[in-house]
Amino acid sequence: MKLRNVFLSFTLPLVLISCPADKDSDNQKQQQGPTTPIERERLNVDYTAPNAPRRHNRQRYDLRLPDAGEGPFPLVMYVHGGGFTGGEWRLSSNTNGVIQLARSRGYAVASIGYLLASNSQKAFPELVADVLAAIRHLRANAVEYRLDSGRFAITGFSAGGYLTAIVCAVSGTEDHGYDVTSLGNVGVSHKVQAAASSAALTDFRQLNDQQKQLGGFWMMSDHFNNGGNLSQFFGGGAVTEAAYGAALTKSNPLTHITVNTPPIYMLHGTSDNLVPYLQSKIMVDKINEVVPGKAVLNQVAGRGHEDFPAVANATTIAILDFLDQSLACPAPYRS
Repeated sequence: MKLRNVFLSFTLPLVLISCPADKDSDNQKQQQGPTTPIERERLNVDYTAPNAPRRHNRQRYDLRLPDAGEGPFPLVMYVHGGGFTGGEWRLSSNTNGVIQLARSRGYAVASIGYLLASNSQKAFPELVADVLAAIRHLRANAVEYRLDSGRFAITGFSAGGYLTAIVCAVSGTEDHGYDVTSLGNVGVSHKVQAAASSAALTDFRQLNDQQKQLGGFWMMSDHFNNGGNLSQFFGGGAVTEAAYGAALTKSNPLTHITVNTPPIYMLHGTSDNLVPYLQSKIMVDKINEVVPGKAVLNQVAGRGHEDFPAVANATTIAILDFLDQSLACPAPYRS
């Protein structure tokens, strides 16, 4: 079967299609009542249970609703980059073009914090459990927050692109092995219905070979050595098959792909000299091998290691169009 990659670097018509909630099909409004005040911004929300065995000060999210409308609103979540060792989770620091355009088209937006790695603190698999817990918390509070719990999308860049990819993949299966109980909201779904990434990592095992194949990478194998980013990510020492084989398999989104994996749009530049564009390509190819046409690769010539465009443009419009379609958003309307 010839695998299909879709290249969308051409200019698209600037047509805005809002993705509001379906006013006729939900019963959330009936529970809220028409006079319930709408809190359009919730900042620094702790998404863990008070008695959770593992708590830290980055288990937080910011949430902002559209400026108008009563909801319930579909949700776009953003996960920041930073090489698994840094980055800012607050929404005020992550107002890229996807987030801006999403709000203008009727989406609520959220920015999620997660555990970072350091020489004294491994991140995997805890950072994945953190993001899954944030999704459960948002869904558990969907009625109060005016969110459409059946229309959640996750987006992210670089390390956040990896988290977007793994959350997307495990959303299609129950047998993924990640902790979905200890941080709270047990039994609430952590699944997303769509995803979009920029410069995502996927299969760490292939990273060095892909870098050597394409050339021009400043990191090469450094991130696998003791003290490198992925060494810290997994817990220290050199990242080898003998030491981390099981973790490498579990951490790989391709391991978890099934026919139920939700649609994903993966943006990646051919001139990315940190994360090879082949990292996105292999995930898109794998998903489309299982369900042809379900994943999209926007492989942009000359683009480097970059987040989503800073402003709304043809690329962000294409991403929001993809999310609208994947989430089966109702017909356009403004309330």
